Amino acid sequence: MKLLSAGLKDPGWRLDTLRVEPAGVRWLRPGLRKYSCQLTIDTNTVNTKLQLSDNNRKVTHVEEVQSYPDHPDRFDDYQLLCRNGLTGRCYWEVEWRGDVYISSSSVCGLSCWHSVLLQSLL
Repeated sequence: MKLLSAGLKDPGWRLDTLRVEPAGVRWLRPGLRKYSCQLTIDTNTVNTKLQLSDNNRKVTHVEEVQSYPDHPDRFDDYQLLCRNGLTGRCYWEVEWRGDVYISSSSVCGLSCWHSVLLQSLL
């Protein structure tokens, strides 16, 4: 931004077209956070020994079975899915204690490094 502002003040410099894609203030933020996304838990898949709290933003393993409605997509093991798929560049943070496993599946080319990154973090 500083370089652009300085250029605009220079009388020998002109800007014909400026494209910021994707557009919006969010994309002007530096670093990874510009790619942040909100993941939404698919409550039909949550195992009955996982307790949801904080408006379905927090998941805790508990011993007592939770009273979720029966659903054919509900997992028998301690796991869940998110409703939204991830497209393009995405960034999210996870806070945890104990063992946590994150998995993703995708079809992509040489630009796929996220699975290597996740393996190195765990």
